[in-house]
Amino acid sequence: MSSLSPNPKLRVIQGGQSTCHRIGTIEVVAATMSAQPFAIDITVLEEDTWLIMGSAPILHETTSHPIRVMTDLINQQPHKTGDVLLRGRQWLAVVYDLDREPLCRAQWIISALQKILAQSEQKGITAVALPLLGSTHGPLSWSQSLEIIIDTLRGHEGIHLQRIWLIVDKDQLKAIQDRINTV
Repeated sequence: MSSLSPNPKLRVIQGGQSTCHRIGTIEVVAATMSAQPFAIDITVLEEDTWLIMGSAPILHETTSHPIRVMTDLINQQPHKTGDVLLRGRQWLAVVYDLDREPLCRAQWIISALQKILAQSEQKGITAVALPLLGSTHGPLSWSQSLEIIIDTLRGHEGIHLQRIWLIVDKDQLKAIQDRINTV
């Protein structure tokens, strides 16, 4: 008979040291891209309203007439800031607007995070990988982004989402872990 409980208190994290902390009902782990701490269901990517900044372009073969393609491009509308576009296992958080100054705002990040949490609950998602939204291309520092994430997670009352992997740079890892530890 095994003495291992189904919910161990200590966990081995792939790729070396990592610390787990609870913010509200969610276990939060800060780790670098190369040290994925657990299996994830969804990866969130930062994106802008026109979907040109964050993700690689996808070129599709088309049989449409070139005039039809150009007309479709001309009629294309930007996505709304704060929205989250579900694209399979990648969700695009629209937190940048290249037509505005500043190009990223805290309210857009809060809105996107709330939608990520809501969609995770609605779809039964248990584990999400999340960058520090707004700090990659935008004017927010990693610490500002982290505080927004912490504040948003504190108010979350869901039951499905159990873990969030904060994808961070190696240079920021220790400071971010220290901050999460104080929550």
